[in-house]
Amino acid sequence: MPRYQHADTPAELTPEDLDRLISAVKNLGRHGIDERLWVFGMSAVQCQALQLIRDYPGLSQRQLARLMGQSEQAFGTLLARLLTGGYLVRRRARGRALTHELTAHRRVMLHAAKEIGEEVLALLFVSLTGRERRFLRLLLQKVLDARWRLRLLPSPESS
Repeated sequence: MPRYQHADTPAELTPEDLDRLISAVKNLGRHGIDERLWVFGMSAVQCQALQLIRDYPGLSQRQLARLMGQSEQAFGTLLARLLTGGYLVRRRARGRALTHELTAHRRVMLHAAKEIGEEVLALLFVSLTGRERRFLRLLLQKVLDARWRLRLLPSPESS
């Protein structure tokens, strides 16, 4: 089957096909955001990390890495870049733990970056009607609700 087949084509879509389409949409959005954030010397991944640090103050590097879906080592590399770029300051917390905090200037930049991200995503999804968006959300939520099958959560029957 071709990588991107038109929706009206009668061929059966496999879970792999759907995964590829979801990834393609995510990558397209990230690429569009990256292109616009480059003006600030930032990437979408850096922006996401800064948002997490802002939204969850005091979390450890390990906890932040899990929220980002990255290894602790990869997230450490990302943090090092953000620290070198002056986006963050590092603070000592309980015991040996370190926490991170956005610098005041970078809070302003993060707000501008958030607006850029919202604009890109609005342009990406403008062709969907409100009803189509709600239906897409319903379908994707249905897939997410089945994550217990991956044994990441207890099954609904065991609750």
